[in-house]
Amino acid sequence: MKSRILALLASSALGALMAFAAPPRSGNAHGTIAVSGNAQVLVVPDQIELRIGILSYDPALAKAKADNDTRASAVLSRLRELGLPARDIQTDALHVQPEYRSDNNRPPELVRYHVQRHVVVTLRNVAKFETLLQSALDAGANEVLNIQFCTTELRKYRDQARQMAVRAAREKAQLMTGELGVKLGRPIQISEQSQDYGWSSYNYYSSYGGGYYSQFRGGGGYAAQNSFASAPSGESAGPEASSTTFAPGQIRVSAMVSVTFETE
Repeated sequence: MKSRILALLASSALGALMAFAAPPRSGNAHGTIAVSGNAQVLVVPDQIELRIGILSYDPALAKAKADNDTRASAVLSRLRELGLPARDIQTDALHVQPEYRSDNNRPPELVRYHVQRHVVVTLRNVAKFETLLQSALDAGANEVLNIQFCTTELRKYRDQARQMAVRAAREKAQLMTGELGVKLGRPIQISEQSQDYGWSSYNYYSSYGGGYYSQFRGGGGYAAQNSFASAPSGESAGPEASSTTFAPGQIRVSAMVSVTFETE
């Protein structure tokens, strides 16, 4: 009788252990892999934004301003003669800066006044750039402050760059998991990094600043599992551009994404 009772107790204890035991692992535990993808689309620019300056100076402020007004009026007239619409010509506020000289511990002495005005021109016919620039300089402009090349189809090329960046990220993840003998699963997180170079979240400007011969600052990005594509150039620059020293080249529309995939 005693042995029968012990057997029943042992059976009950075993049943309790079986009831509360953790379920076996299925063997399909998921991990993750995080990768990034970069892409650039090379585009022939179809629009230029030109910032030119008109600088006058004279010991008399009134004379410096009068000279600047005359030069600015002549520049604006010349730009209109080239057929530029009013919406594509914008003038900045007038800037006045006194120049002083100080030596031998003497009080500062006024030398002259600098009077400056900027004119921003949007040129929608790239082939006419050199003609426009030379005309502005002949009319009285004496500073070339900034030249920006851009595309009017930014949205199309930016979306293309995004698609290429996502494909680049997937290809990188497939390569890495394949080498490790791991199966690539579904994407669970995706984010886009800013491509801000000072003008926009995406690098579609190439720029020359601080004078006509300053350093190139456009482009950018790194070629780690990158994708590149050259977009159609659209309208040709035409014979007018072939006889000048101006060559717009290509600008870069870039995108960078980070993607996290499940692994099995």
